[in-house]
Amino acid sequence: MRWLRPLIAVVLFAMLTMVVAAHVRRVPVQSLDYVLAFLRSDEMFLLEENRPTPCGTQRLKEWLDYFIKVVRLLPNLSEAHGMMGFCYGELHQNDQAIAALNRAIVLNPHFWGFHYNVGVIYLRQNNLAQAKEHFAKALETTPKINALFMYASKIYADLVRKSHHKDIDFAKRLQEGYQLSLVGSKLASPANLPLRMF
Repeated sequence: MRWLRPLIAVVLFAMLTMVVAAHVRRVPVQSLDYVLAFLRSDEMFLLEENRPTPCGTQRLKEWLDYFIKVVRLLPNLSEAHGMMGFCYGELHQNDQAIAALNRAIVLNPHFWGFHYNVGVIYLRQNNLAQAKEHFAKALETTPKINALFMYASKIYADLVRKSHHKDIDFAKRLQEGYQLSLVGSKLASPANLPLRMF
């Protein structure tokens, strides 16, 4: 009977190793740099600016799949959830967009962009009360904290680095975001405001 305990330990260790190996094989091995190398982030900027873009539905789904993989690897990365929400929103999958953005808000309630995008989606759904509430929350955020978050984000930095928008001014984008939030908070009827990545 003394041999039974070591045998059970070996069997349990083998089973645990197989389970871990199965999960590790499912984890994508691409780094942010590798994946962003073939996903042209210029498409995302053009989409955000409501300008003509080659970024079709299929390309947007590739971006969404990428951010889903990032969330699987780094589930507490708020900007990955935020970018998922942006992609879902551009695909007009509003429930998924709101769920992803609300998760981003839970992880980082101090970033204006998450609140703003939820407001835009509620605006699209003619839910003015919820939209105004989120635009107001966006306006309550602290600009300095937002700027630090934007500068420190690897995802946002890589989106800029891999695009032709290398000279992007984060402070200017932040100012534009607050202006859009102010417009949204004062709307009396639904309007067409753009979703923003950051």
